Amino acid sequence: LGKCFIQKKNFALARRNFQDALDSLPPGEEELRKDVLYELAVLAAQEKDYETAIRLGTELGNLDYFYRDIGKLLEQWQAEASRPKR
Repeated sequence: LGKCFIQKKNFALARRNFQDALDSLPPGEEELRKDVLYELAVLAAQEKDYETAIRLGTELGNLDYFYRDIGKLLEQWQAEASRPKR
């Protein structure tokens, strides 16, 4: 459902549905957990919430640093987070 809301550009509902999915995932669902963490991290970064993006991306990186492009994204988000605010 979260991916549907991304397509509709309703990012608040997408984030809520991904968070609900993450909270209800049973142990052993690592591939789904990685996908949901990735989506949540990317959504946070799109909203310029780099602290959350980095936290979620780091959690994903601990599971699988090579999942999609999370390693590269983490570097980008850390650079953005360290830039002075205007």
